[in-house]
Amino acid sequence: QFCLPLPVHGLKCEEEEEEDIIAKKRMDLEASMGIRRRVFVEEQGISNCFDQWDCDSRGQWNIINNVYHAVARTPTDVPVATGRLVVQNITGELQGMISNVAVLKEYRRQGYAKQVLRALEREARARECKNLNLHSQKHAIGFYQALGFRTITMMYREPRDSPNGVLAWMKKVLLPEGPSNPATTDSRSNRLDDARHTTQAASRAATRHPPPH
Repeated sequence: QFCLPLPVHGLKCEEEEEEDIIAKKRMDLEASMGIRRRVFVEEQGISNCFDQWDCDSRGQWNIINNVYHAVARTPTDVPVATGRLVVQNITGELQGMISNVAVLKEYRRQGYAKQVLRALEREARARECKNLNLHSQKHAIGFYQALGFRTITMMYREPRDSPNGVLAWMKKVLLPEGPSNPATTDSRSNRLDDARHTTQAASRAATRHPPPH
């Protein structure tokens, strides 16, 4: 397969989207924090967009166990989008919490947020998480729904016209991929049953009403 050039700057073909964009070095983490600062602090006026999952015990940006940051870059290696995954053991099951998904304003609607979400979901599956959870701003609910998340409940904060005034708690169940996936198996079985029933019905109709000779 070949990756054909696309007319929209920044979009990548599916093969390129599968590259590993999880932060491995401190410079990647610093790039992630820079994107979050520009989007959440400078653009949206949210001051508390950094927390204990971003810093080590000394208060320095650092890569922490069970915390994964994705950083998407342009073909010219400019970091333009990010997101974070925190993996926690909750009541005996590993759960993934996605947060701080941000794309620089001039690079939005070019596929970078989707690239970040795919990378974080792959990481969650690799860590054997059962579910992915996130809080979505109101304007992004449709985006997450298209990626398989469903809304669990809505949360309201004052002032409601602020970026975080209306949030949706959303969840995605991470079923096993491949033939062992029950949903895939059920869907395939249903299609086979439908085809079998259609064939049987046609056979019965032909028996009752044989074609003229």
